[in-house]
Amino acid sequence: MTYEQGQVIFNQGDDSVCFYIILRGSTKAIVNKKEFGFVPFVMTTFYDGCDFGEAIHYEVSNDLTPEMVIELNK
Repeated sequence: MTYEQGQVIFNQGDDSVCFYIILRGSTKAIVNKKEFGFVPFVMTTFYDGCDFGEAIHYEVSNDLTPEMVIELNK
């Protein structure tokens, strides 16, 4: 799949139906947290060769934090 600059791949809270690998380019993981007044911030940026989106395919947990998602996506 190819995405245009600025195009949303999936939103926070959505089920990711795919596992993504970036062949060329980059994407940002932007989150909104209550603790920060729901101001969007870039949690991490993924570049060529990085993968993301697989965390949703693991066991569902209400305790999954953004920090855990980063670790799962390393």
